[in-house]
Amino acid sequence: MPNIGSRGVNLEIGEAFTLRASAISAATAGTNGTAVTINGERLIYTFILACTDVATDALDTLDVYIDTLYGTATWINAVHFTQIIGTDANTTSFFATVMPENLGVSTNITTDCAVGIVRGIVGSQWRARWIVIDADADASFIWSLTAYAV
Repeated sequence: MPNIGSRGVNLEIGEAFTLRASAISAATAGTNGTAVTINGERLIYTFILACTDVATDALDTLDVYIDTLYGTATWINAVHFTQIIGTDANTTSFFATVMPENLGVSTNITTDCAVGIVRGIVGSQWRARWIVIDADADASFIWSLTAYAV
């Protein structure tokens, strides 16, 4: 018998989605990806950041964030992946798993997560956000961000 959530959604059937298709990123002070709405009641979100070409130099960096929408206009940072450096391997990949949690303490959500941090906050939409620092006019990172929700 399927596991039916409070809204009548089968929780055993997951949903794959893409926050950013594989593409090149050059220098940017900050770019927001397209927001994705998740249908149904989901409890666990696994995100995979996959880099396929990062070969520039050690001073070039890529920071990838995942934000979630709270209410109608408030984006809260939920994930800040480990920073990608221009000398990392072309096949560098990271994953982050977000689950709603009640830690019994309050968490400051007015700033971005530190590098490598994941917060247990889930809103109605998700988006990717990224910053590329180019130290000497040659930075280019090819990467994608995909996810699976159950």
